[in-house]
Amino acid sequence: MSKRGTYFYDRAKFWYTNHGLRGLGERSFNFANDLLSPRRRAAGIILKYLFDVSEREALRNDAAGVLEYASESEITIEDPDYGIGPIPSRLKSNAGKHFRDQPAIYEIEDVVLIQPLGVPVYDTNKIVLETFGGRRHKLERYLSETPPTTTNLIRYRLGKCRDFEGKIQCAVSLLNIKYGYFDWVQVALSKLYGVTVYEGRTGTRPTLLIRPDPPDWAIEYLELFGFTDDDWIEWDGQQLQVSTLVVPTSGAGTFEPGSSPSPIYRDDHLKMLNRGVARAVKSKLVGETTETGLESDSGRVYISRQAGTRGRKIVNFPELKAVLDNFGFDVYKFEELEVSEQISIISDADVVVGPHGAGFVNVLFGDDLTVLELLGPEKRKATFYLFSKSLGHDYGFLLCDRDGDGLRVDVSELSATLEEMGIETIR
Repeated sequence: MSKRGTYFYDRAKFWYTNHGLRGLGERSFNFANDLLSPRRRAAGIILKYLFDVSEREALRNDAAGVLEYASESEITIEDPDYGIGPIPSRLKSNAGKHFRDQPAIYEIEDVVLIQPLGVPVYDTNKIVLETFGGRRHKLERYLSETPPTTTNLIRYRLGKCRDFEGKIQCAVSLLNIKYGYFDWVQVALSKLYGVTVYEGRTGTRPTLLIRPDPPDWAIEYLELFGFTDDDWIEWDGQQLQVSTLVVPTSGAGTFEPGSSPSPIYRDDHLKMLNRGVARAVKSKLVGETTETGLESDSGRVYISRQAGTRGRKIVNFPELKAVLDNFGFDVYKFEELEVSEQISIISDADVVVGPHGAGFVNVLFGDDLTVLELLGPEKRKATFYLFSKSLGHDYGFLLCDRDGDGLRVDVSELSATLEEMGIETIR
């Protein structure tokens, strides 16, 4: 899609969402996306006619082995606990029952990773959809963004492109998880936990295939799980054969909406973890980060985005800081802290406040938190509302106005909301 097409698409999507016209459903925007993105449409056609995209049931039937762990979980998402004004429609539409499937690990034999994206293909024409979060539209989007992968898939299906640069006996692919902090915590950590389960059951530690140039925080997460640099390979994009591909499931599930129509955004309800897995990941990582020296004395944490460049800087921060001081909050810039320090801070916290941003994914490591998210006009997403409520935390929101390239917080409303949350001033 061209920059101009992307701009108009995003503007239309923003207007559509924030004016409450949800009755048309998500299909109109999926259609618009296909219409404006011929590469996306072409990817869908190729997948439809040249490949079998193996969803979870088909993968289970084809697997050489299946290991199940934890259990199914049902999560009832209620309206936000705190907030002034109407609940944003994107939050409201996700209220209801959410079901997380029982986690499982599939062993798929004789898999080829098609370059340069690393699409896993077995039995000549079957693609492991689970490595793309179990979402076909995500696979289509990835293919549309990397045309060489589409070309190589066609060639492989036609009997060409069958030379392998190397072969690995047993591996787990994390290649389709981008190095975004939220994606890594929400997706990669549950898969890494699955790897530890697999190793405990089989005695085999699979090689981790990761993207090149991992950031320091991704390396730290790998190390906290007990992996060393001998346990992973930064894949160079060359075609690779894997004798046994170990596939931990993603956080897939279904949603029974509390009101009609269903949510506009089909991915919102997938951003929650199975509760059993969430507890296991939290227990593992909090146990590894007990002595960082950065525990919050007050238990009241503000996640600052003042150094951010994505429109979440608070333009009246001095006024905001005065309110935070009055209520005894400690201010942290998570982007300047190590992972272990972030985990330690949140694990000792009682209240977490801040602008919408990836730092909120750390609420995974908290106990009975109260979360207050500052939402700008363009960022009224359900991500951390769902994530927080699914973990058993209380959640509140404060709607903020756009002011230039930042947000302006109504400090009187902030004070009122904090008081509503039962937080007492210290002055």
